Amino acid sequence: MNNMTNVCLNKYHGERCIVSFQSLTVCSSGLLDETNIFVSNTVTNPISVEKEVGELLFALDLYIKPSDECRSAVTLFLCLYTLGLCGTDNEDYRPTAAECMEIRDFICETEWKKAADLLTLTGRPPLPDCSTFGDEGLECDYVSAIGINKTACKIECHEYFYCENNFCKPRCDRFTDHPISYNRVSDALMITSACVGFLSGMGVLAVFLLRRKSLMKFPTILVLYTTVTVLYVEVVILVSFMNQLRLFCSSIDLVESFDRPTAYCKFTGVVESYSINQGILWWFFNICAIFWKVQFPFHARYYMTRPIKQSTST
Repeated sequence: MNNMTNVCLNKYHGERCIVSFQSLTVCSSGLLDETNIFVSNTVTNPISVEKEVGELLFALDLYIKPSDECRSAVTLFLCLYTLGLCGTDNEDYRPTAAECMEIRDFICETEWKKAADLLTLTGRPPLPDCSTFGDEGLECDYVSAIGINKTACKIECHEYFYCENNFCKPRCDRFTDHPISYNRVSDALMITSACVGFLSGMGVLAVFLLRRKSLMKFPTILVLYTTVTVLYVEVVILVSFMNQLRLFCSSIDLVESFDRPTAYCKFTGVVESYSINQGILWWFFNICAIFWKVQFPFHARYYMTRPIKQSTST
């Protein structure tokens, strides 16, 4: 396809497709400029197009979990399909029908079907029809390009990600959708609240120990039970901050950790659900104790002040 001009105008400045385009320039037998990469002149806003490609790749990686070979092939295909490449002979290079069918029928056979269903459910445009592609393209097959992609990482990932096969994958121990400052404040508040809760619980236990004769009765004894549970939860929270990678992550990869959660991760999930119920019960028992003392003061005073009967030997 002709680029409608004799000069390549859109120099590529992005990051998402840089490795794929570099692999194509290496194995394209001089059809592309290896020092400067230009996308198709027909693309008016390459940054916006690349952003959409990145969002689509992220969704596919999150919900379909393709193999590394399929992920590399799809990235290369989508980058070339949406952005195109402007060659040294001023031709607009796009994927060919044979390359499209190779991905659809061989490299990503299972993933292609899942992606089609996912795009339909999410209301995104459907996958391209391979029969609409031309037969002429770059002199570079996808297998060769994928092999080049699997060399040492050539891209620099954000600290929340790690590089594998020239892809930035989310780290289990660091990934978040909040700013760093927010995470630091949130962690500090979590640790502070856990320490305060632990010290408060220890204070309640101390009071129960000193006044055990009057407090080890219904309904105040119920407060003791819930306080012990709260202490247990606070200890779990504090322990969780010691080594989040070993405790919560079965792998450095976030997606793999979701698929195979650690035993501690399952345990803390149960504790969290249990603590929420216990927190509700804790306030309920306190209200019951206050209500009992207010509505039945004489009855409450009798039970709280009566001496404990002791057996006497005859």
